[in-house]
Amino acid sequence: MSSPESKQETSALLQSALAAEAGVQVEQLTRIDPVDEGDNSEVFSGNYEGQKVFVKTSDDPQTFYLEAAGLELFKKRGIPSPRILVFKEHMKSINRSLMIQTSAIGVSLNKISSERKTSGVYEAAGRMLKKIHAIKMEGFGALRINKGNLIGGARTWKDHVLSSHPDIDLLKAQCFLSDEEIKMLLDAREEIVNTKLEEASFLHGDFQAPHIFTDGRDITGVIDLGGASAGDPRNDIAKSHYFLQPENTPSFNKGYGGLATDSLVTKH
Repeated sequence: MSSPESKQETSALLQSALAAEAGVQVEQLTRIDPVDEGDNSEVFSGNYEGQKVFVKTSDDPQTFYLEAAGLELFKKRGIPSPRILVFKEHMKSINRSLMIQTSAIGVSLNKISSERKTSGVYEAAGRMLKKIHAIKMEGFGALRINKGNLIGGARTWKDHVLSSHPDIDLLKAQCFLSDEEIKMLLDAREEIVNTKLEEASFLHGDFQAPHIFTDGRDITGVIDLGGASAGDPRNDIAKSHYFLQPENTPSFNKGYGGLATDSLVTKH
């Protein structure tokens, strides 16, 4: 963990780089814990022209290109998400890529008091994920940019699923799975492999409470597209279910609709 002194030095260096290479003055620049803020990049919070912003840096500019393309898709479909204010592929003084984004409006779902009624908010979250899945994609799997468009890297859903293989020995050794449980896992994978999926949906990949913002009634922001891909919506629903508190799952499913309770969801 970085000391307060090293964090201050890093923030000061970044602040100087922003002024010299991007021509922007970000005040009160502070390094934050990306886990707490629902993001996987190195992230700093600050104030730019009177609004709260997040300054993100990365060793890989491709990460930001993909995120920018995803946010543009969201903008076109009316899905509330941060706006990109500044993007620099390479900042010489810090030897990293840099992006400045607006902060999401509202408060993340994980910060809503348990004393407040949340069923309506989680129902709205289910509707929002369904809206995201209405974005149809070319190709399947990990995303890449082709002629300015986001596409999946695999030709078919089956190709994508078969591109990775479960390590059975590792599962037995570290997950303590029995032979019967391993068989159930492989049977479920076989069913997923053979799912007839003619068209891929945009999958958020990590649609959970820290990445979903609300004003207490509606969803006002969706962040962190670092795990986005193209594929079967049931895969995304399954990941959301994994992080949901049991009492919030029915509301979420109601908002999403019938596919949320499809039998194949639990097999993902």
